[in-house]
Amino acid sequence: ASPDAAHFLRLASPSVAALDDHDTRPPSSDPAHVAGRTVTYLKAGRYRLEVQSIRTKDGFKGLSAIAELKVVSAERTQPTSEPSRIGMVASYVENLSDAKKNGGGRFKAFVMALVGADEEQLSLEQLAKFTGEKQAGTFLLIDCEVFPKILPEKDGKPGKVIEGYRWSTVSPTDDELTAIEAKRAEAKLPALAVALA
Repeated sequence: ASPDAAHFLRLASPSVAALDDHDTRPPSSDPAHVAGRTVTYLKAGRYRLEVQSIRTKDGFKGLSAIAELKVVSAERTQPTSEPSRIGMVASYVENLSDAKKNGGGRFKAFVMALVGADEEQLSLEQLAKFTGEKQAGTFLLIDCEVFPKILPEKDGKPGKVIEGYRWSTVSPTDDELTAIEAKRAEAKLPALAVALA
């Protein structure tokens, strides 16, 4: 994200105090202990996920976007690893401050897939609706394939293996949309039409 985008998102979003500074592109999906809290990342697999919240956190490594995602369904894609279990909540974290690492672009791709929008349809103001008090993405469904991705060799050392993410839009059925709105009302969040307006 550009400095302007990072600044805008920082102002538009409440912070997540429980998540302290940590590597936003984890080398594995093992749980990490951050500020006394276990943060878990998705393991390789194919998932249907329900967004629990999307926030930003300004920390030591800059501004990070943090999506908490509940596993609704999971399918194995790698012969040697089990996917994350159904019902667990995993964190998807991207550093928005380091333009060279393109975390802002990956986070925007996540939000675009969440709502089925094209890049030109998603302005900074609209992006902030997902990280701010209205939590426009909360309880929406998104499909994701998590796969092992090998980074290029650096300084003569082999590249780290990180998780790559492929996001896909879910068009909710009428029943799913009714359930999403009911969960939003119970959580005292505005209706989707209001949150996205």
